[in-house]
Amino acid sequence: MFCDTEWKESSRYYGGNGCFLFQLAPEISIYRVSASGANENYMYLNSKGFALPRGLGMGGSTDKFRLFLSEDLDEHSYTTPKCLSFEPGRLSSGEQFVVDAIEIWGCGGEESELGQKAHRQETADLINRARKVDKAQFLGSDFDKEMFLGKTFGHGTDKARIADDES
Repeated sequence: MFCDTEWKESSRYYGGNGCFLFQLAPEISIYRVSASGANENYMYLNSKGFALPRGLGMGGSTDKFRLFLSEDLDEHSYTTPKCLSFEPGRLSSGEQFVVDAIEIWGCGGEESELGQKAHRQETADLINRARKVDKAQFLGSDFDKEMFLGKTFGHGTDKARIADDES
């Protein structure tokens, strides 16, 4: 599959007429957007909702996609030979299949690369901040010491009290 739009979580189809389906074996075939323009059901991604199929789909309808990859890439993935969105033709020898390998390519410019680097840096910064604990906050008041740390700091006062009692 080739998609002209960024994948996004949605309960509806999206994408543009630059999308197409293809197969590489046993021969190379490309199935472009149908000339009839009967529908624009190009791209579908649902990983959260329960009312609709969970997975990634192209073409067809939510009842019967042209190509569907189930959320766990198991035997619930399937393909059909025709739909109203793309030109007809077989994408695989059988209808149902299990995904053995998947290859994903992202095509973006320098701006996309910079955005990706910035996002990775923000994530790393958040992780580092979460790892650091300000221990002084635990000792804010006598109530905090007693409530959260219990008798952690009481051993010194107990020994002093015992020493006073003995003398």
